[in-house]
Amino acid sequence: MLAAIASPNLLLAGEAPKKDEPGAVVVPVERLSPRATMYTFLAAMNDYRNGIDKEANLARAVATLDLEGAGLSNDLGPRYAEYLKDVLDRYWYVKMEDLPDAPQGTLFTKDLARNEVPFRLELKRHESGEWLFGAQMLKGLEALYTQVQDWTPVSAEIAATEAQNPGLWLEKHVVPKSLRQTTFVLKHWQWIGLLLLIGFGVLLDRVMGFVILRVVSRTLERRKIVISGDELKRVERPVGMAVMATLWWFGLQWLNLPSSVHDMISKVAVFFLAFSGVWAAYRLVDVLTAYLTQVAARTGTRMDDLLVPLVRKTLKIFVVVFGLVFLAGKLGLDIQAMLGGLAISGLAIALASKDTVENLFGSFTVLLERPFQIGDYVSIMGIEGTVEEVGFRSTRLRTAGNSVVTLPNSRLVSAHIENRGPRERRRISQVVVLKPAATPEQAAALRDALASYLRANGSTSHDHSQVFISELNGTNVRLQLTGALRAKSDELENTEREKLALEIHRLAREKGVEML
Repeated sequence: MLAAIASPNLLLAGEAPKKDEPGAVVVPVERLSPRATMYTFLAAMNDYRNGIDKEANLARAVATLDLEGAGLSNDLGPRYAEYLKDVLDRYWYVKMEDLPDAPQGTLFTKDLARNEVPFRLELKRHESGEWLFGAQMLKGLEALYTQVQDWTPVSAEIAATEAQNPGLWLEKHVVPKSLRQTTFVLKHWQWIGLLLLIGFGVLLDRVMGFVILRVVSRTLERRKIVISGDELKRVERPVGMAVMATLWWFGLQWLNLPSSVHDMISKVAVFFLAFSGVWAAYRLVDVLTAYLTQVAARTGTRMDDLLVPLVRKTLKIFVVVFGLVFLAGKLGLDIQAMLGGLAISGLAIALASKDTVENLFGSFTVLLERPFQIGDYVSIMGIEGTVEEVGFRSTRLRTAGNSVVTLPNSRLVSAHIENRGPRERRRISQVVVLKPAATPEQAAALRDALASYLRANGSTSHDHSQVFISELNGTNVRLQLTGALRAKSDELENTEREKLALEIHRLAREKGVEML
């Protein structure tokens, strides 16, 4: 549509000038104001480059240039239209609201600069009333184009910036203008975003903690692993906090906060994330080791029973160290300097705590040489008991009196260890004392009866069994019984010893002798 301007009258194209309006000048609405001219030029060039009605759109773009004022022929119009489009693309992401939309005025300029190369955009009102790109600007356009043609277009840089800063994209494309006003440090929409982010974080804390707990519980049930409800409950709170802190940390990227405010809130979110993450991982280690303990109980070997406690301690130490390093890195601390200081401190502590280092190497020796396993009955330095746990520093034994004895691992390296756990045969040595009234014949009969019993008993190793009269005098008669029981456990050994004692008593009465 065209409009007509006649100082000071404005008519639409196609309308006949009134009789009292002689000499009215017709001005196309496409070039009626600086904004209209810029819009016409950009729209025409974009359509031209996209292959839409190329000749007509190129002519529309060329019509916005004051070629005559610049002393340029019409044949150069297409070339200078290309120059202007490329220069604008490399200097300015055009916002139409930045250009005046009124036809009044004579000159509009905007000073732009990039990479220390200035460019003055110029739109000038022609004698015809049209707003055209100024002649002075067009005269230096070819030289400027040659200088900037290899630059990245501003739109590409803005797109890359928006990709790295989603908050910038959100504010530009989604947030209404009415919410972009600043009130007390932040803009309206940023305050609303912070409120929503905190609210959703608290809600997600409650929901995700519950959901994750149920997922873990059902997964363990399918694997027939029984974990106490209290132990799982201890995981719910830190997991929920970790999810909440994660949402806060990622959500802050969408609020486009001022750097000082963003850094402060981000550090708080990172602190909560590190704290809750370490806490959650620490609790999950307990669930994992409970799972591994039950899996290890189903295997034939007891080596994995020995490793589970060490795995639990190792994982917990790793979780704590990783959390501290992560937090230090996010807070901007010099991690290399910290690690260097820790290395020096660690060396000093190691030198000062020689016993601790020896205990640590002792635990490695136990793991590599495996002189015993969890559940074995051992005798170490005169202390007898069942092995309950092997840690980094010490080994715990449960004695027959149900007390716990802790032995430093450093002493296990050089100690004499008698392992009574994995034996296939248990030695027996028993003396049967008869009253002096027993005759040699009765003693010999009892001896033969006991020897026959040991040979007939499947739990006794025949190669190692023997019964003989060790003493025969006026005071007493002694029979010595030696052998080996086939028993792989203490319970089975005690059962067989009881059977043997009862059989000795029965045979003695059967042979008519009394025991002391």
